[in-house]
Formats: sequence, structure tokens, C-alpha cells
Amino acid sequence: MPQRVGAIVDAYSTGRYLPSAFRDLGVDCLHVQSAPDIPPFFRRDFDPALYRERYVHPGALGETAAWLASRGVEFVIAGTENGVELADALSERLGLPTNGTAQSRDRRDKGRMAQALQRAGLRAPGHHRAGDPSEAVAWAVRQGRWPVVVKPVDSAGTENVHFCHSAADVEAAARKILGTVNRVGSVNRQVLVQEYLEGEQYYVNTVSADGGHYVAEIWTDETKEIEGAAVVSDREDLLPRRGEIQEAIVGYVREVLDALGVAWGPAHTEIMVTAAGPVLIETAARPVGSILPEAVTAATGDNHATLTAECYADPERFKRRVPAPYELRKHVSMVSLIAERAGYVRSTEGLSLLSRLPSYFGILSKIQEGAEVHRTVDILTSPGHVYLLHDSPQQIMRDYLQLRRWESSGLLYDVVPPPHG
Repeated sequence: MPQRVGAIVDAYSTGRYLPSAFRDLGVDCLHVQSAPDIPPFFRRDFDPALYRERYVHPGALGETAAWLASRGVEFVIAGTENGVELADALSERLGLPTNGTAQSRDRRDKGRMAQALQRAGLRAPGHHRAGDPSEAVAWAVRQGRWPVVVKPVDSAGTENVHFCHSAADVEAAARKILGTVNRVGSVNRQVLVQEYLEGEQYYVNTVSADGGHYVAEIWTDETKEIEGAAVVSDREDLLPRRGEIQEAIVGYVREVLDALGVAWGPAHTEIMVTAAGPVLIETAARPVGSILPEAVTAATGDNHATLTAECYADPERFKRRVPAPYELRKHVSMVSLIAERAGYVRSTEGLSLLSRLPSYFGILSKIQEGAEVHRTVDILTSPGHVYLLHDSPQQIMRDYLQLRRWESSGLLYDVVPPPHG
């Protein structure tokens, strides 16, 4: 049994893959729950059996730090967005590898994030924080450029992101957001009104050790506009590490991580490559969400969870990776399923069609008979993510188009309206 031990705060979503990755390197994990209750969206992914011990943070940092110190933890990291600030505070208090607390809010608050980049001389979107709808409208009107983006200051998974084409749209979006509790458990007391960035969207997954940033993956991020929201993810394609656009993206992302004080651990950074170059959409100092790790490993030999584990379990070995490019062994795409209406799943038999696709690798799915399906308006309301892996990108594209034909015709999963009464 491994004797070394570390701690993960809120190991939900992709964080659930971390315990096995650490165990493969001889490290057991403890779990720290940052709040008395696990957010409903994450409950089904949490397996308490993966952890040596579990602890619910009582609100007093010293108590939790003392509990962890008594167990000799070597690291404290966040498994998902909810745990970022507590992991920063605990790792700093215990004198462990840490991003520290000085810029914790910069890594969570999207308005502060943009300001941190501007202070570092990096391009960031024009933005304004507003505490009421009229203030949001006034800023948008003063800009005189439409559309604008309205979203929560602190959330995750493209929740409540709206593209607004008029003052009325801005007011409606602000009213929808303000005063509600978002998926990371925060009350939306302000909204962020932001300039609309035009260009090609990408995201980059990195792992950092002692200020050195290893680029693990660079993905294109094809999106689709949805009525009543902003965009949803359509298809993501993993790019080779080398290329003119990739070099520009990597240089910018490394500067972004430095500006936000990311020195240790995983990060997920979304950017728009505009005519003037890369511009940050947002960075999250935690593992990327909604991945099938085995698919990424089949494409590159590693994944965000295994690299995170190596970073903390064997930092000297990991540091030798930092200057080296990842190798794209196979092409891989992640296709997000898009439910056009809400209801309940009557049948999942159609999912067997996926195995007919030559590039089909696997599915990360919420689709079960009798399960509730929400209309897809953001990443977290997608009913599933399908991974396609092949030597030929042309084959992947053919399979992607076939998958969408099956989905639009209702053949993949049968959703029926909720019963009346």
C-alpha cells in the first residue's frame, strides 16, 4: 500500500481521475470537501472509495490545515473549480508547492483576470463589472459595438454566457444572472459585460511545476450559437504541438499563466485568436472538464490527470518534460452531443450505432433510460461527449458528420417530453 499521501479539494468532474493517477505513482489521496454539501451536478461522479480518508472543511482554515498536516500530505490541489481557492490557501498555509493566495481571486474572478493581464501588458477583452442591469446596459451602449458578452463574474462550464445584440438583450441577460446561485455555489452579485472577440477559438491544457509550464494539449474549439444562450461546444480537435498558430498560442498562454500567478499544477486556458493575435477568454487553475482520459492518452501518451500526478509525485522528472513538445500519435476529436429539447430518455439503443463508426473510441455519457435531459445551452447541459480517434482526420470528419445526422434524426437517443401533472 502506498505510504505517500496528498490531498485533493473537491475532486469532482475530471478531478475524479486524479486518485488512480496518483496511486499508479505510489501516492494515496485524501479528499477535502470545501462545503457541507457536494453540488448536485457533481454528486454522481464522486466515488468516496477512491480516498484513504475524507474531511469536510468546517470553514476554519487552521482546522483543515491541521488535519492535513497530521497526515503528512505532500500536496494539496484542486480537483475542480469549486476547490481552487481553498487548495491555494491550504497549500500556502502548509508550506507545500502552491500558487498562493495573493492572486487566488484573479484566477477565479473573470474581471480581475482581465485586469491582471492588462497590468502585465497582455491583451485582454474590454470589460465592465455591473451590479445591476441598467449599469450593464449603460456600459454596452457606450461601447457602441455589438454584440457584447454578458456572463457571471465567477462560474464554470460556459454557464449563463449570453451573446447580446441590443440593450434589451443585455438587460434580460443581466436580470437572468444577478441574484442566482451558479454551479460553483457562488451568488451572482455582479455580471461581467465584455467585448465580443471575433476569431478562431482554441483551448490549451497545461501543467506547471515551479513556474515552468508544460503544454500538454492544444485543441481547436468549434462552437455553435444557441438561441437563448451564447454558444455550445460542437467539436474539439487536438492539434499537433508544432505550427505557426500553435507557437503564437503557446507563447501567449505561458505569459497569461505567469500574469495570473500559476506556478504549480494543471490549468485550462481558453483563447480567441483574433486578427491582432491571441486574446484570453478565461483561464481555470484546475484540470480540464469533461474528458475521457484514455482517449487523450491514446493520442499523445499522457493526459491531464496523469501529468498532474507526475508533476506532484515526481517533480524533477516532470520538469524535464517542460521544454519538450507533446507528440501527436493519432488524431482525436471530441464531439459534444447537443440536445435540442428537454425531456426524459426513453431509449438508449441508438447509441450502439456509434460502434459502426471506424474512428469511434468511447463516450462520456449522461444518457441513461429514464434520465432527465436538459436542452443544451452550455457545456454542462450537453448529454454526452463522444471521442473519435483515428490515423486519418478525414475519417474522423466523415464519422463526425454521420454522428450529427443520427443525432438530428433522433436515432442516437430517444428523448420524450416530461409527463404532465
